[in-house]
Amino acid sequence: MRETRALNLAELKASLGSGNPSGEVGVFVHGYNTSYPEAVFRMAQIATDLRFEGRLILFSWPSFAQVPAYVADRESANYSRDYLERLLDDVARTPGVSKVHLAAHSMGNWLAAETVRQARLRASSPFVAKLHEMVLMSPDVDVDVFRTQLDAIGKLRLPITLLVSADDTALKVSERLAGDVSRVGNLEISDERLKEFDRVHKVRVIDLSKVDSP
Repeated sequence: MRETRALNLAELKASLGSGNPSGEVGVFVHGYNTSYPEAVFRMAQIATDLRFEGRLILFSWPSFAQVPAYVADRESANYSRDYLERLLDDVARTPGVSKVHLAAHSMGNWLAAETVRQARLRASSPFVAKLHEMVLMSPDVDVDVFRTQLDAIGKLRLPITLLVSADDTALKVSERLAGDVSRVGNLEISDERLKEFDRVHKVRVIDLSKVDSP
């Protein structure tokens, strides 16, 4: 059973506006097969590595946190689009918040990109004007689907940053579960499709294939 917890907007605003001189808020969207504790740990690790000084929010969509539940997780991510957009809008409306950074991992990239896509098409979501950096890490997204998302998202304030790794073992598993359809996150840096994303959409691609880290 999927569960979406309601946010206490007053507490959210108090947290974001208090002691946050930078006015920056980072929202992290976890990926497939990820429990809530794992998502919290990953967000904390990323924030520490980046030395992020603003406020952090974890958007924890209801993953089943099981490898065989790939399709179920995909449906859960789809189910969560409007909730993520609502959260981003609430953050953007909070006094004192000047920049919203959006980062996602694995299947969470589909959710993040799809949310920004639908917000751009609606042209009425306040968070779009404050969206600063969008970082997509190891996207578990069909290449052709990603291209259509980029077409709808269009030009943002800063180029979208895309982190890929051709030797990502988790994405190789996802690729098999998805019917052997290429995933954006495990394309070779020399792949013409990545070059097209850079050329047409000004996506900044970073290759992590040679990074010796788990």
